[in-house]
Amino acid sequence: MPNVIDMQARRANKASKAKDSNSRKPKPISRIDRQTYELWMLSQDVDALIVKAVASNELNLEEVAAIVAHRLGTLIQRSEHPEKLVTFCQSLLERLQGRPGDSDTPTRVG
Repeated sequence: MPNVIDMQARRANKASKAKDSNSRKPKPISRIDRQTYELWMLSQDVDALIVKAVASNELNLEEVAAIVAHRLGTLIQRSEHPEKLVTFCQSLLERLQGRPGDSDTPTRVG
């Protein structure tokens, strides 16, 4: 009888290892264009800088937001279509505030 129990334990162990190895397989990544990837990386870098500054307690959140807003103003001034960019930013901010009916707001200017 001990051999039967050992076999059951082995099967259970193999099944658990198989389940673990399946969960570690990387999920397929959808293909994105280079510009989207570079914009995403820039976004991650900006987030890291902001989190570092706020987390280190050197700057308060409102001051960082004011700096980012000022930089956004500079970007809007340099835009070929500043009206579109302003409209997009307004709709994004409204969506972030949770205003109803804003779920169809695009996630890219265009």
